[in-house]
Amino acid sequence: MRDGQRHVAGQGPPVRVGFLIFTDYARGAIRLPALMEIPVIYVWTHDSISVGEDGPTHQPLEQLASLRAMPGILVIRPADANEVAEAWRVIMPLRHEPAVLVLSHQVLPTQVRARVTVEESSTHGWHRYAGTGGAILGMEKTFGASVPIQQVQAKFGFEPAHVIEAARDQLARWQRE
Repeated sequence: MRDGQRHVAGQGPPVRVGFLIFTDYARGAIRLPALMEIPVIYVWTHDSISVGEDGPTHQPLEQLASLRAMPGILVIRPADANEVAEAWRVIMPLRHEPAVLVLSHQVLPTQVRARVTVEESSTHGWHRYAGTGGAILGMEKTFGASVPIQQVQAKFGFEPAHVIEAARDQLARWQRE
């Protein structure tokens, strides 16, 4: 109701902020603006298993796929600071559509463009972006672990050296083609 009042009063889009894992509790409140075509902006953080020490209860795996499956809502998960800035350029002019901006808890470097997706969560839906020859690093068959972030990243292949190796392999493949 508050979202509709703010929208009707011309006060700009309401913004809601929280941890991605807790979107399950807000499912109805997220879905309603999509049905009503109200431009609410949701900013969800702590988007992956890299929250580490909090353990699997705070590591969102299926939440992102669930939000992407919801009709009438734009979901953007930027990979770096440049993409965050671009996401805001896309979101701010929206007048009839809620948007979800999913951000990392970690500081992310600016990315080199290659056909590599890194999803410290479910890889559901990423095949269409990576393509048939792209590399997809993600969580396919398990939940995270209750250990420090460096151990989680090493255990599941998200340490920087592995991601860099995947990107280099993709760049080398791209140069051969």
